[in-house]
Amino acid sequence: MSFNERYKCCICNNTTFKNILLENIKISQSLNLFEIDKTNEFIPYNIIECKKCNSSMIKYLADINIVYGKNHIDAYGSVKSEKHTKFKNFILQNKDIKTICEIGAATGDLAQTIVSESYIEYKIIEPNYRGKQYEKLKIIKKYFENADKEEIKADCLIMSDVFEHFYNPLDALKKIQEVGYKYVILNHPDFDYAIENNHCIILNIEHTFQIEHQLLFNLYNNYGYNLNRRYDFKNFSLFLEFKKENNLIQRPIKNINTSNNILNYIKNIKTITGNINSYINNNITREYYIWPCSVHSTTLFLFGLDYTKFKGILDNSPNKINNYIDGYNLLCGSFNEMIKSENKKITIIISGANAYIKELNLKTEVEIKMIENFI
Repeated sequence: MSFNERYKCCICNNTTFKNILLENIKISQSLNLFEIDKTNEFIPYNIIECKKCNSSMIKYLADINIVYGKNHIDAYGSVKSEKHTKFKNFILQNKDIKTICEIGAATGDLAQTIVSESYIEYKIIEPNYRGKQYEKLKIIKKYFENADKEEIKADCLIMSDVFEHFYNPLDALKKIQEVGYKYVILNHPDFDYAIENNHCIILNIEHTFQIEHQLLFNLYNNYGYNLNRRYDFKNFSLFLEFKKENNLIQRPIKNINTSNNILNYIKNIKTITGNINSYINNNITREYYIWPCSVHSTTLFLFGLDYTKFKGILDNSPNKINNYIDGYNLLCGSFNEMIKSENKKITIIISGANAYIKELNLKTEVEIKMIENFI
């Protein structure tokens, strides 16, 4: 078992914390999918809150080579497709950009679209790139933190669902400042909405810190980047363009609502999992499944939902079906096929997956239960 404990706030470098959970629980080391029932060892999990900036973060960090050992992210579904198109358009609205460096684009989907629709020269810095090769696309097979500053220079740095994955975001910001990109563009999860609406994407094995949007903007400001443009996508993602400026006034690094919000979030998730467990125990003749095959469901397992009572986990992505999610003996099946079942004893629990839920066809004789039914 390999993990590291945090002794320093990843947002302000303070070294004094308080534990949010009374005792450690256990978390799977990855969200990876395997063709066989392969399980990495669980590691301890707790949430700590910085006593200086009130940021929340997970206390124990898994080995990054295990966490990202096998890609589980794909672009399947209408929400991701629409987000991809709108983010691409958001980038291309800036006609000042002639060269781009993107971090962590394993499949190169965004890059392929941009180079096919523009004259922009594009670099991807990704050690495990497996996408297509294009004439205007250069692949740098390194981690951003380890790359030479000269080879990753560009007009614009793009991070699409990446910044929240850094274990040490201040190191990334320092590197960005040193390279001196004119623009930094993020596609960033709407964590402010998520924490207040039981959207189960926060403080997991990949998203290891929780900060408010205003603090995120202030962080970039303090490293020389002013928020220039913003587009909010369906309470799901923020498209943010920061522009390099001189002589910016330093802003406070302090969360305002996170201390209360994280306590309410944990209380709500524990209430939901407890009520689902009670429902299952009181209706033991039914056959239970949970959707989707992602962090939205494993977060419920983390906070007490008894995954052993489920016959399977469901999704519509062909890249997930017939695979096992790391840590749980649950084979992923097809949601669309399951709802065709004539077995009226089947119950499907729909976890806190926000906009993804709108993609589902819920016209079925199978019993469907939303997490809102259990609050």
